[in-house]
Amino acid sequence: IMKKLTTILFVLVFASSMAFAQSNSATVNQTGDNAEATVTQISDQVGDNTASIDQLMANSNYTASILQDGDENEASVTQNGGNFKESTVEQIGHRNEATVTAEGGGRANVSDIYQTGNDNDASITMGLVSSASSTIDQTGNKNEGFVIALDAGTADITQTGDENYASIDSGFYSAGSNSFVTQTGDLNIGTIVQGTTGNAATINQTGNSNTSNISQN
Repeated sequence: IMKKLTTILFVLVFASSMAFAQSNSATVNQTGDNAEATVTQISDQVGDNTASIDQLMANSNYTASILQDGDENEASVTQNGGNFKESTVEQIGHRNEATVTAEGGGRANVSDIYQTGNDNDASITMGLVSSASSTIDQTGNKNEGFVIALDAGTADITQTGDENYASIDSGFYSAGSNSFVTQTGDLNIGTIVQGTTGNAATINQTGNSNTSNISQN
């Protein structure tokens, strides 16, 4: 009887350890000079967080950091060319996705993504720009925020609630343009497109199921 009890106890302990096994993945690739990268992964139960930082052809002052506190989050940062690039991704929750891409010869570019909740999706893409900054801040669940900034300026998205969608597209020749989308509530849609210099656009949505579109060309 004791042998059977010991066998049963071993099986239970083994099954429990397997159930709480955590397998996070982190990758950092750096080429060039003066690049700094930090990845911090904290799992609740499942783990399976994935983080990658690629700093390529770094010239000076590349910094990138990823913090993941939860399970099944995905984050990637790519910094390529130019100098003075700074990127931060913080994910608190589960199944969030965040992507930052800052490429080209621009300098003094700052990109930040903050996600608190579950199933949020955010991406920031910067091209051949200088003195550009973008922040996406998501609090809630299933929000989507996307920024394309191809010239100097500021592009920020703040989402508080669930299932909101926001996008900012500041293309080439939009230097000095600033754009802001703030959504408080659920199921809101806000889009801004800028194609000429010196524009300012702001969308504020409070409530549910609102739709706003601004186009400046």
